[in-house]
Amino acid sequence: MENVHSCAMCPFFSASLKELVKHLVKCHRNAPRFIVHCSVVGCGASFKNYGSFKSHVSRKHDNIDIEVCTTQRENDVGTEDFEDPMENAEDEFESTHDHAASYYMLKLKSMCYMSESGLNEVQMSTEYLVNQKLDELKAKLCETNKLTQEEIDGLVGCKQPIFHGLNSTYLLKKSWKKRFNLIEPEKIKLGEIYKNKQGIHNSAKRSLYRVEKVDVYGCYVPIIGSLQALLKCPSVSKHIMTHTVTDFGSDLMEDVFDGLYFQSDPYLQQNPQALAFALYSDDFELANPIGSHRKTHKLTAFYYVLLNIPPHLRTKLEAIQLVAMAKTADLKTYGFGKILENCKKCFQQLYDGVVMTTVSPTGANQRTQIKGKLAFVLGDTPAAQLMGGFKEGVGKAYKPCRTCEVTHEELENNSIIIPSPLRDENEHLERCENLTSEMTRQARKYWSKMYGVTRRSEFLDVPEFKATKCILQDPMHVLLEGIIPMETKLLLVHCVEMKFFTIAKLNAIIRSFEYTREEKKDQPVEISRDNVQSDSKLQQTAQSMKNLLVLLPFMIGNFIPETDEKWINYLRLIQITLLTFSSVASTRTVNTLKLLIATHHSAFRRLYPERPITPKMHYLSHIPKQICDFGPARNHSCMRLEGKHGECKDKKYRNFKAIHKSVTVQHQYKMCLQQFNADGSASHAYLSEDDIVKEGHTCSIADREFRHSMIQREYGDSEDCCQHW
Repeated sequence: MENVHSCAMCPFFSASLKELVKHLVKCHRNAPRFIVHCSVVGCGASFKNYGSFKSHVSRKHDNIDIEVCTTQRENDVGTEDFEDPMENAEDEFESTHDHAASYYMLKLKSMCYMSESGLNEVQMSTEYLVNQKLDELKAKLCETNKLTQEEIDGLVGCKQPIFHGLNSTYLLKKSWKKRFNLIEPEKIKLGEIYKNKQGIHNSAKRSLYRVEKVDVYGCYVPIIGSLQALLKCPSVSKHIMTHTVTDFGSDLMEDVFDGLYFQSDPYLQQNPQALAFALYSDDFELANPIGSHRKTHKLTAFYYVLLNIPPHLRTKLEAIQLVAMAKTADLKTYGFGKILENCKKCFQQLYDGVVMTTVSPTGANQRTQIKGKLAFVLGDTPAAQLMGGFKEGVGKAYKPCRTCEVTHEELENNSIIIPSPLRDENEHLERCENLTSEMTRQARKYWSKMYGVTRRSEFLDVPEFKATKCILQDPMHVLLEGIIPMETKLLLVHCVEMKFFTIAKLNAIIRSFEYTREEKKDQPVEISRDNVQSDSKLQQTAQSMKNLLVLLPFMIGNFIPETDEKWINYLRLIQITLLTFSSVASTRTVNTLKLLIATHHSAFRRLYPERPITPKMHYLSHIPKQICDFGPARNHSCMRLEGKHGECKDKKYRNFKAIHKSVTVQHQYKMCLQQFNADGSASHAYLSEDDIVKEGHTCSIADREFRHSMIQREYGDSEDCCQHW
C-alpha cells in the first residue's frame, strides 16, 4: 500500500516525504502553533518543533531513501533542486549563523531559567515576529522606492532563519560549546543500588515487581577544563601573569601568599607564577529546610577558588568555580572517594604542568605551560573530616582534632588552654597504612576510634599536600556558628536572670537601632523568649550573628555593670572575632590572639562550670598558628563560599529526578554567560575592578559644547532655562 504523507496544519498531502518536508519549510516552519506527525508506517510520533522533527527522521528513519519514496506525483509537482532540509544535524551545525542568536538563547536559559519547551516557544515566536516586521518593511520599501522585489529581498531578506542550526537542545549545546566554551559536567559512578521496578499486572490485578540494578551517579566538572575557560578571561590572565610571591621582609600579612607555608614552599619558590588552589565542600538544601521535604533533596557541592586572584576579586561569586555535586545521601552511602579521585588526578597533572591558552598583556592568545598545586581544603567540621579521612563525628573519636593529638579527657582538663602536640604527617601515613592492613573488624574499629582516622584520604596522593596541616579550621563555623551563638545565649540568660533587661526590651532595641547600609543587609532578627530558654540555637545567619556580636555593646552596654565578669569575658570574645576576621594580620596579631583565647577559655570554664567544653573551642586555639602559616583568617573563611549556594537556589525546580545534574548544568550555563560576550570573545567585565566613584571638581559649562541641551535637560522649557542661557 502506498504511504501517504499529510500535513497536520493544512489539507496538503503527498506520497513523497521529501515533498512534505519542502512544504513544511516553505509554509509552516515559523507558524506559532507548528505541529507535524511522522507519517512513516509504524511511527506516528508528533512534534511541535521543526528541528525536533528533522532530527527525529535523521535518527530513527535514516534507512529511508527519500529519492526512493518519490512517485509520479512528485514528478507532476516538479523536481527543481533545493537544499534538502533533512540533512544530518552535524552538517547543518557547520553552516554559518550569528553568535548573537546563540548568546540570546544562552541568556534565556541561564538568567531566565527557561525550560527546553520554553526555549522552543521563544524561538518560534521570535522568528514569527521578525518575519512579520521584515514583511512590513519590504512592503513600505516597495511603496516608496523604485526597487524590484528581488532587490528588496537582497537588501533586507534573510537567507536563513534567525535560529538556523539552533532548533534543538543538542544543537544549542553544541553551539555553546564551540562559541562560548561551555564545560559540560561528567557523570561519575558512585555505586550501585538494587531497586524494585513495577512490572505488568497479573490476572488478579496485583503489581508484579522485578529487581533491577541501578547505577548511582554524581556530577563532576573537569577542573582543567574550567581553569582553561577561566584563563581565557583577560582580567584573570592579567593577575596570573603578573603574580609573584611577595617578599617576607614585611611583618604584615594581607594574603595567603604572605604566610609561612607559602613563603617556605620550594615549589612556589621555583615556580613564582604557579597557581594555588583552595578546595571547599559543603551541604545545602534546595527545598524548604523546615518543611516536610527537609533533607530529602540535600546536596553536597565541591568548589575551588584560584588563590592567585587578589582577595577583593576572589570574594566575588563568579570567581568560585564548581567542581562536583551529588546527593548527600549517596555520598554518605558510597563515600567521597570517587569524586575526590578525579580531583586528585587533575591536581597531579597541574603539578607537573599543563599547556593551556592564556591571554598575553597585549590581548593576544598564547600557549603557556600552567603549573599549580592544591594549597588547602576548607569546609565545616563534618565535610573537612570526611575529605581528610578522619572520623566525621568527632564525639566518637578518642582524638577528635585533626590538627593535634588532644584527647577527650584532656579537653576536659587544661589542654584547651595549653595545646597538645601537633599531628605528625609521617605518623598519620603509618596509621592509614595500618588501617588498610590485614586485621580483624573489631581491631580496625578500635584503632580507628583511637586514631580518629577512618581511611587513607585521596588527597594524600596529591603532591606536597599534608592532611594534618592543609585541612584548615574554618573561622566562620568555629566562631559565628559555634562559640558565639552559644556564649551569646548564655549571656542573655544571665542578664535576664539578673534583671538587667528583658528579652522584650532587647527586641525593641534591635528593631529601633540605626544600622548602616551594609548592616541592614544582614540585620539581626528578633530573639524569642522560648529560643533563649530552650536548648535550640539562636536563629541568626553567620553574618547577622557577627553584626549582633559587634553591636550588642552599643545596644545593652548601658544596662550591664562594668564589673560583671561574664560581660567582660564576652567583650574578650568580641576582640577575638574582630582580630580573626581582620583583613591584615601580623606577628603581634597572632600573639595577641593566643593570649586572648587562653584568657577567654580559662574564664569560660570558671564562669560556666555546668557547660561542657566543646571541640570548636579547642579548634579556636589553632587559629593563631593557622594565621601565621596561611595569612589572615578572613581569606580562608567559608563565609563567602557559602554564598555560592544562593546561585543554585535561585531557580525553582519542579523535577527532582537527578536534581544534582540539573543544578550543575544550570550553574555551567551561568558561568559560560559571565565569561564570554555575545560575539564569542572573552568578557573584559568578568572579575573586573569596580569603578572608583569619588567627588569631582566644579567647572563652568558656558564655553562647553551642547551647553544649551544640558541646561534644557536640567530645567526644561521654563523661565529658569532662559535665565541660565
